[in-house]
Amino acid sequence: DLHSFPTRRSSDLEATNQDYPPPLQVFRWLDLYDEAMKKMGFNFRIAHSFKNMLADAGFVDVVETKLEVPWGAWPKDRRRKAIGLWHLGLCSRMGDCRSNANAVVEQLKQGLQGIVMGLFTRALGWAPNEVEVFLVELRKQLDDKNHHLLDHASVFAFSLSPEFVLIHL
Repeated sequence: DLHSFPTRRSSDLEATNQDYPPPLQVFRWLDLYDEAMKKMGFNFRIAHSFKNMLADAGFVDVVETKLEVPWGAWPKDRRRKAIGLWHLGLCSRMGDCRSNANAVVEQLKQGLQGIVMGLFTRALGWAPNEVEVFLVELRKQLDDKNHHLLDHASVFAFSLSPEFVLIHL
């Protein structure tokens, strides 16, 4: 099971509602987050390398499946709506997503200060009040259900290497 830190560059997201202005503050947040992480010496953009890393480590039958995953509760389909809320890390059970979609988006908005304050002030040199002003607009855009964002995620399936199976029998 492989995981990559769930941040994205704005270029990894797709705004699907062409009749509505794009959520520029959301895109800016993701780009600034990426910039700040690089300045701090962290690279969480390795998911694109997982398939080759697995093959290089001797795993066989590595298959990568790419999925479109919605951000938030905008899809009309109940299942996709729940997946969108799970993707933002806001639900622990399917029932949580279905019954209380507004509350789980509120959790993300409330946590944004903790997610970005230290990073933006230390790595990007922002003043705390600049971060707060930035977050006001970001929270507004996260509330707006007219912003239909799709993330592009990958799921990896693989078999153990033949050598591993022989050694551990």
